[in-house]
This record gives sequence, structure tokens and C-alpha cells, in this order.
Amino acid sequence: MLATDIQFNRAGWFPRKRKKFVEWAKSSYFLSPESAAVDVKTKWRPYPFQIGVMEALGDPNIWRVVWMKSSRVGATKILNAFVGYHIDDDPASIMVIQPTQEDAKGYSKEEIATMIRDCPDVGRHFRSVGRKSRVSDETILSKFFPGGKLTIVGSNIGRNFRRSSQRVLTADEVDAYAKSAGIDGDPLLAAIMRTQHYENRKIYECSTPLVEGDSRIKLDFLAGDQRHYLVPCLKCGSFARLGRKDARIGDESADAHLFEFDPSNTDDAHFVCFSCCRRIDHADKFEMVANGNWKAFSTSRGWASFHIWAAYSFAPNASWATIAEEHVLCEKAGAEHLRTHFNTVYGDTWIIKGDAPDWEALMNRRENYPIGTAPAGVDYITIGCDVQGDRIYYEVVGWSRTTSESWSIEAMSIEGDTTHPRTFEPLSALINREFPHETQGTMVPKLLAIDGNYRKNMVYEWALKHPRKAMVVRGDSKNPYVLLGKPSKIDVTFAGKNTGATLWGVGPDIAKEDFYTRLGRDPGEQGSCHFPEYTQEIFQQFTSEHTVEERDKNGFARKVWQVIVGRENHLLDCRSYARAAAARLGFGRVVRAAVTQPTEAAPVHAPTAEAAPSPVPVTQRTEQQAAKPWSRREYTW
Repeated sequence: MLATDIQFNRAGWFPRKRKKFVEWAKSSYFLSPESAAVDVKTKWRPYPFQIGVMEALGDPNIWRVVWMKSSRVGATKILNAFVGYHIDDDPASIMVIQPTQEDAKGYSKEEIATMIRDCPDVGRHFRSVGRKSRVSDETILSKFFPGGKLTIVGSNIGRNFRRSSQRVLTADEVDAYAKSAGIDGDPLLAAIMRTQHYENRKIYECSTPLVEGDSRIKLDFLAGDQRHYLVPCLKCGSFARLGRKDARIGDESADAHLFEFDPSNTDDAHFVCFSCCRRIDHADKFEMVANGNWKAFSTSRGWASFHIWAAYSFAPNASWATIAEEHVLCEKAGAEHLRTHFNTVYGDTWIIKGDAPDWEALMNRRENYPIGTAPAGVDYITIGCDVQGDRIYYEVVGWSRTTSESWSIEAMSIEGDTTHPRTFEPLSALINREFPHETQGTMVPKLLAIDGNYRKNMVYEWALKHPRKAMVVRGDSKNPYVLLGKPSKIDVTFAGKNTGATLWGVGPDIAKEDFYTRLGRDPGEQGSCHFPEYTQEIFQQFTSEHTVEERDKNGFARKVWQVIVGRENHLLDCRSYARAAAARLGFGRVVRAAVTQPTEAAPVHAPTAEAAPSPVPVTQRTEQQAAKPWSRREYTW
């Protein structure tokens, strides 16, 4: 060490007094433009409700902090600041867990690297700051600093949780974690076991909840002291949380100002005070939240758990009118969109509505339109096919762009040995068949989705003959709640040639849930289903599965779909595939204009045309809507 490096500072003879986490974050943490809605690096000012979470993280009597939340509430920023605090002011071994290894790399580049660059009190602990040369003790996922080490890992790799011990553990989006990291079991539990040697350990986990009965964050929230953020009614002074009538987040006996809105006039969305029953307008939100406080509704020693949702957020796109409008649009779009709304806006779990509808009640709702004919409301047609050993089942379905309704046009099977190409020949006629339309003459199917899980060589051989009107699909058990995933190339060989064919993943759970949700709607209602005079067997196949609860090896309860004894489910699969094809064409993407004005009817297609599917464009906010800023009053968070 050179003499010039030695600083003879009297203050250096004594240990530096540590700041509280909240104090450090207010003075030393900066937002970076790459990961926040700022143009240049900006000093962070936490929202009022964030301070309670941060105080719990800095409380030596609390060892575990759990935050079940929506998006738009800044949970990741608290995580970043907490990591920065333990790098600068309270050095420790730190582990950050992300859902996958790729997520871990992205988090390191987008959040940690920018924090090291833009927060001087953090960056000064890393020798590589400002240098282009590599430093051997710093990588994307592992960074050493004086007194500690930062490790960033994905939950899906078991070796990430071996060997090293951690005093500070942060777990981001835990509901998206792998159920098991190989032979190492549950990744979160494996990571927590690595903190047991530290008396002053600290664990922070935050996540948007996903599915009821299979949500880690909700289990951990309920195991904690269940804190809610109470805000005062500015008219009578009564404190309560902002709540919903259909909430499922813990102690629902607690008083709540309830969210209300008229689906036809979401701009009037408001809350109603639980005490004086007067309305609370959005203009009051900022003063209410500024004067709010956290209250625990349970007891748990050293385990603080918090819940909050987007109604509290000061984000410009989290106004109560916007939340109500998003709810209405997602409800019209179907179960997949509404589930996302519940998770990311309400910060609540989604219950799979999987009980099979009564086939007799469905059969009694048959309508008097000819089988093989498209009724007046049909804008376009898709087909779903399920391949079996001795036949190919199919359903032809018509869809409405404006009302999201569906009409079953034909449900049958093509008999024959599916190892032979001739069995697939009728599909070529079906995909180009002219179906009579009640008002438009004839209509040709736009897209056919066929199951590629069985007889795949034959399926791909046929599908490649119709590249613009046929898509090969397969149930994707890894992403059961994504209706239509991204296409991927798959190697299938026939006649000595590699086809390089394309496969589309279909989320089996959300497709069935979406269908069953629509079956529960009355005919003519938004998103309802219509059927001609089919036989009993067809309706039994449409309602052939239900959900049952089972527990995995880690004890987590989950809902799984099972075929009802004595039923066949081929036509239910056909409907899922036809729905996936409709999703590729844009069905379910509710456009704002469709709420107020009808969309032009789809054109009639020539029988030989194989037009490529084009998605329905999503319109932007109108100038009139964009001109309605939300008022912040005198508050500037």
C-alpha cells in the first residue's frame, strides 16, 4: 500500500455508525433510467406504504419479511435498495433468487449493474467500476465486495443452493419458481436452510400471487402477521384498508372501504367508506395514502407479512378508473386475461373454475340452427383437431370479434387408420370447405389447429402441405396458464428428410378454464357459447373433465384436470385447439373501440385462398382519454 493511500482521519479510528435501512435508501439509492420511469438517474423517494416494509427489513427483531403484492408498487426497487444497503452499510453474504437462470442474468444486468453505476455509495465497493478490463472476482452472477459477496441465482438449478451460506436472502417472484430444483427439492426452502447459521439473518420474499392453492407467497403471507395498509376516510376519519367484495387475501373480517364501479362508466370508479357509507373519490387517494399506516391482523413472532394492491399505487396508470376499465376489458376477453388482472392488479390469487358443467343443462340450451351452417354473428371460423389411432376428431367453431361469442358449427370424426396418409386427406377438404353463412353467403375456415402429440410424423407431413392455414399444436404442461405460447422449431423426419416444422404450445389448463367459464354464461351474453342440436355424446365430451386437488412432494396443494370416469374428452381438446387458433387470429384481444362501436363483418373467403392469419390490432388510448391526467395534489412522490 502506498503512503498516499493512507488517510490519517481521526474519524477513521472509530467504527462508522450504521444508518437505518430507510435512512440509507433515502440518501444513497438512485433510480436508473434503464429500469425506472426516469430520464436520468434520480434519487429515490419511497411511497408512504413502502416505508413500513422497509422498516420491517431494518428491524433486528424481524427475521423474515413477506410481501404479497400487485405490480406498480415498487417491490423490486425495495429489493434493489436492500441489496445496496448490505453492500455499503452492513456488509454480508447476499443471495438474490430469480425464477430462472436467464431471469437472474437479466436482473443482474438491468438492476444491479445500473445500481453499481448510478449509486456512488454502492459503486465505490467494486474495483471494476469505470474500468473496461475484467476483474476475476466479478461476474454477471457473482460479485465480491469488502466484507461480503453478492450471488444471483435462478430457482431452477439445484447446485445454486449448495455449499455457500447466506446471511441475507432475497427472493423475487417466488410464485414463478420451479416446484423442485432437481434432487435438491424446493428451491426456496433449500435457500432458507443456508441461512440457519446466522443469528441475525434476514429473508425478504416478494411476489405477485398466481393460482389459489398453489401459491407460495400466499402461504407465507398467511403464516406471517398479515399486515394491511389502512387509510382514513377524509369525511369521517375512519381507518380501513382499500378492499374488494371478492377478495381472498386473508382476514376478510377486517373493515374495508370497498371498490365500486359501473362497467358502462368506469371513469366514475370509487370506493365506499365502510363507516359513513359515503363515496371516496380518486382525488382523495394521495392524501389518504400519505396518512395511512400498516396494521397486523394476526400474530407471528419475527415474521412480518404485507399485502397491497394497485389501488394504493401512485403510478400514473394505476388510477381507480384505469383499474376498473382494465377489469371490464379483461372480463370480456376471457379467463386468461382476467386471471392476469387478478394477479397483477389486485395482487390476489386466481381460482381455477374447473368443475365440469352439467352436460344435460348444456344440452337443454341447444339452438335451432342447422349443423354445418354459420349463424349471423360469426365473423370467422377456426377448426380444432384431435388425432387418435383410428380416427381424427374435429370441431368447427365460429367466432365473433365484437361480442366474443362462439358458435359450434360442426363436431364430428374422420374414421380411418391414422398411420396412413389417406386418413388425413378429408382434412384438406375440410380446411377449404365453404360453410353456408346465414347472412354472408359462404365462409371458409381461416385456420386449423391439429394436435401434434400423436402420430406426429403424419400430422406434420399433412400440415406442411397447408403452411398458411394449418398449425400444429401440443399441450404445454410447463406453461399451463399461457393460452398460446411462442412457436418453436421441432425436428420431425419422414421420407428421410428433416422437416424443421413449427410447433405451437397450448396451455391446457387455461384453455379448458376459459371454455368452462364461457359455458356458464347465458346465450347472447358477452362471450357466451352456442350449440346446435348435437347428440348427448357430444355434450358429454365437451364437459368430460373436472379439477381435483392433489399435493406435490413438497406438500403444496394444486388443482389438476382429470377426465371424468366413463367419458371421452376428444371434443374438449378440439375446442381448446380451435380456441388457440382463434387466439392466433386475435380473438380475446379486446380492442377499446369494440366497446362502443361494432367491428365490420369479416369478408367472405374464396375456397382456395389460404390467407395468412393477421392479428386484430389493439387500439391506443384516445386523445380524449389521454387528456385526463390524475391529480397528485401537493404530493410529489
